[in-house]
Amino acid sequence: MRRRRFLAIVPGMNHDDFQTVFGLYIHWPFCERKCPYCDFASQAMDTLPHERFRAAVLAEWARRRAEVADRRLCSIYLGGGTPSLMRPEDLAVILAEIGKSHALDGVEITVEANPSSALPQWLREIRQAGANRLSLGVQSFSDAVLRFLGRLHDARQSRRAIEAARAAGFDNLSLDLILASRPATLAKLDRDLEAALSHRPEHLSAYLLTIEPETPFGRRAAQGERLTRREDEARRCYERCRDRLAAAGYERYEISNHARPDRRSHHNGLYWSGAAYLGLGPSAHGYIPPESDRPAQRRENLRDAFAYLAAVEAGRDPRNFLETLEGIDIARETMLTGLRRIEGVGEREFAMRCGLGLQETFSTALKRLADRGWLEWRGEN
Repeated sequence: MRRRRFLAIVPGMNHDDFQTVFGLYIHWPFCERKCPYCDFASQAMDTLPHERFRAAVLAEWARRRAEVADRRLCSIYLGGGTPSLMRPEDLAVILAEIGKSHALDGVEITVEANPSSALPQWLREIRQAGANRLSLGVQSFSDAVLRFLGRLHDARQSRRAIEAARAAGFDNLSLDLILASRPATLAKLDRDLEAALSHRPEHLSAYLLTIEPETPFGRRAAQGERLTRREDEARRCYERCRDRLAAAGYERYEISNHARPDRRSHHNGLYWSGAAYLGLGPSAHGYIPPESDRPAQRRENLRDAFAYLAAVEAGRDPRNFLETLEGIDIARETMLTGLRRIEGVGEREFAMRCGLGLQETFSTALKRLADRGWLEWRGEN
């Protein structure tokens, strides 16, 4: 496993940089209608509590910013839910408050959006509010597949949203695709990829449809309904997508993520590389690496949006849990997240993150995987 610039996931950063930076994740939990495959913490709402949400995020940030006071901010990611239902003026206020303690110059600020609600005026205003990267949940350019997935938009709305995003000034655009749902044949996938590539996005995420138990799809699958392609078909879908995007000049830098040169997602890179990130909002997760005076900590906020709001409004910490991670826990997570990346895990990185030796800690497992041809060991250089 060759030592490289610290995985190059955030362009220009090295090992030492990752000890001093952090990312910020803000979870907007509301949506128009919950998709049948989604198990994220989100709630369908007709009337959105904009003022309460903004005030709660600001209050939580004020309470917790000391955790990252000495770190440089390099990424803000607004996920959901459906963040394209959020008022742009609320994002502007939140960013202004964050900017009082952490410089925003050069920070990648991503907002997730759905084509059904990413309208031209909203896109212009969210760009003016400070967002500089848009992640658009297209999922497919086939109306039949979109209906099967329970999406609110159609292919025409996706194309219009992409065009409006470019017109609004977004020069860093990511598109999401879902692969291998039951109606998604290889022919449909080819058309999806052709349509996506025609818009020349800077980044593409392509995920195999996963059936989660506590979802409408999960309950239908439990009753015997087939909702995904067979395993061999799903593998062909994945390989077709990988090869087509590579031929178009995209680098597959993680299992499901593809980017043009220097357009990797900073938020994802921080997470997969074990850097610090702070989570604000309902169900938001966070991780602070170990420091000289304390062990690593992982945290999750209360999942229910209104339980979170009530806790913050009452002056309480809205956390659901806070746990301490020791060396072996960090070692396992390092392998779990690191082996998703095309660069893999380096021995120096492993030692820096958990204080253990890679080969000594996982010698048996590494040998077994290498013997089966599932792991490539290159050594440091």
